[in-house]
Amino acid sequence: MPQKDQTLLLGTAREKITPREGVPLVGYPKPRPNTGIAKELYARASVFAPPGSNSPAAVLVVLDTIGVSAELVARMRAGISEDFDGLSENAIMIAATHTHSGPRLYSWYKDGQPMEADAETVELTIAGVRKAAKAAAGQMREVSGRIGLTEAYWGSNRRVVDPEGQATNIWKDLEGLHPGYFNANLRFICFDDVPTAKTGVIFEHYGCHPVVGGQESTRVSSDYPGYLVDRLEAETGARMAVHITGAAANINPRDPVQPDVTRARIMGEALADEVLESIQLTRPVNLQPIVTVREPFEVVLGPEATGRLEHRSTETPEGLQITSEVQILRLGEIAFIGTPGELFAEIGTSIENMSPFRHTIVLSNTNDSLGYMVTESAYREGGYEKRLAPAPDIEPVLLAAAHRALTKAAAG
Repeated sequence: MPQKDQTLLLGTAREKITPREGVPLVGYPKPRPNTGIAKELYARASVFAPPGSNSPAAVLVVLDTIGVSAELVARMRAGISEDFDGLSENAIMIAATHTHSGPRLYSWYKDGQPMEADAETVELTIAGVRKAAKAAAGQMREVSGRIGLTEAYWGSNRRVVDPEGQATNIWKDLEGLHPGYFNANLRFICFDDVPTAKTGVIFEHYGCHPVVGGQESTRVSSDYPGYLVDRLEAETGARMAVHITGAAANINPRDPVQPDVTRARIMGEALADEVLESIQLTRPVNLQPIVTVREPFEVVLGPEATGRLEHRSTETPEGLQITSEVQILRLGEIAFIGTPGELFAEIGTSIENMSPFRHTIVLSNTNDSLGYMVTESAYREGGYEKRLAPAPDIEPVLLAAAHRALTKAAAG
């Protein structure tokens, strides 16, 4: 039997959040009213508690959507916290898979003017999140943990820098020849039921944009993550598998933007197979204590960001300033660290390298949507991501906040 610090209570549940036909899909320049369903969208909720507890100590929700706003997350946190006595909103983390074949759930500001999300879809999602969290809390079981790591070369850095030092996006890279940084690590955690030792839940973590479906694909889909988790569940018998999109802002599938979004099945099932081939090589991991940390940070907006983010800014002597956050959910030797917006792969690796934890899982598109969290070098190189970055110095600001959060979480 596992030792006391090697187990926790884990409950999981999912709730469908697929929008009605006609609600626009986002992620590409042209409008795309959806024409039906290729792959359902879900809110997947996981609740964690120490053994012997009757209520959750922390909640992680992963949504099949392009992102979440701070305002939307505040509403979700408030609803979940209301359902569980003693659960702080600080212990609730909301992340997005970043599929480009789903609806937008928050207003998008362009030149200072809001482009509103579909209100019915927003309310459907908020209700689904709350329902999934409540259902998960009613199904908590004691589990132990095993963690594994393999590599999967289905992604590629889409930014190509010319001899003059200027970057251009080249989305396809069939031969994997782009020289930019790509972290091929594919991490996974198996939560095994005590005392049967059967795998009940699997978390899987990979840093690659869910953009197999392209501009011409008009059906709702969770893209490759949906097929990935389906295969893991089918092959292992797990109650639920959860995909976590890592630092993927500048990382695309090698063969992206297909007109038929069901092409995402090939990539998703191949990644699942990489996990399944390595699943017997996992190592036990301690899962106690459960610790949550929310660490705020402030950044002064760059000139490109004012039209998108000035509505939530404060005037300071240095310029328009916004506040966001880094959040950590610690399960013993594992630290899940959520960052706002689309995180560059290099920054994700920097966070992993600074972490005092044996295992660090970086979640992008978590708790807020700020645009592209670019490296300082990428900002100098220009290109698409620079135009949607919150500030030229977002990298050191974010890394400093991550370091503070990790230090606090390690202190327990």
